[in-house]
Amino acid sequence: MADGSAQQTRWSPDGNLLPYLSKRDGFVCLWAQRLEPATKRPAGSAFAVYHSHSIRRSLGGVLEGSAGPEVVRGKIVIALKELTGNVWMAELPQGK
Repeated sequence: MADGSAQQTRWSPDGNLLPYLSKRDGFVCLWAQRLEPATKRPAGSAFAVYHSHSIRRSLGGVLEGSAGPEVVRGKIVIALKELTGNVWMAELPQGK
């Protein structure tokens, strides 16, 4: 979290893990920082939990909204935005 880009930070139930959303690698991804149990200071480097580098399914819209990661014992729940589209073609009748 040293780059200052942490958003939507949540505490784990035991207080020893701090998951957050960050654009530290150019995409909105889920990262986490382990914490020392006694002092709650960072223990080691932050690590990627989920990389979201796809345009179709991403965490990109989550930073603007209120749905951040939710942490429960042994699980992290995140909301993904999914974008899809279709291109339709039609031929117009000739001479009518």
